[in-house]
Amino acid sequence: MKNEFRFGRERIRRLLNRLSEMLEREKIRGEILLFGGAAMVLGWNARRATRDIDAVFEPPARIRRLVREIAEEEGLQDAWLNDAVKGFIDLLPDKADFRKSVFSTDHLHIYTPPPEYLVAMKALSARTEVEAEDTHDLKFLIKKMRLKSPAAVFRLVSKYYPKRPIPAKTVFFVESVFEDIGK
Repeated sequence: MKNEFRFGRERIRRLLNRLSEMLEREKIRGEILLFGGAAMVLGWNARRATRDIDAVFEPPARIRRLVREIAEEEGLQDAWLNDAVKGFIDLLPDKADFRKSVFSTDHLHIYTPPPEYLVAMKALSARTEVEAEDTHDLKFLIKKMRLKSPAAVFRLVSKYYPKRPIPAKTVFFVESVFEDIGK
């Protein structure tokens, strides 16, 4: 039976250190850009744990193979570190904007997107029924950025997802988050 518990800060760091060791063994360098819960845990210290680590990474084929090896060693699901988030990325800011390094070794560098990007992504996904953490994350980011209105969030969604219309569920989600913040 594969372990299906959550990943806290220390466990994420331990697993990433193991990945770095494996990259060093193969004499390659890797980069990982964290999204979702892992970005909130490791990059912004906004919550204690996440169910998986959503990211984009280089070199993808090698990292996927090493992630499977670690999964076997640790009794984890193969997708404990996955790049499924690529389907939710339309437009990334300049790489220079992602230089908030949250973890680094000689063979592995970990970054997070700027909070503006995470706001847009969390708002657009509007996963209230599935992920209570998304509501908490969006509140955290709105407060951190001192956003004053739903319109400010919608501008960020339009900036990073210019080809997507803002769905009604996003409008309702963001408005309800601002109502909760105002209480």
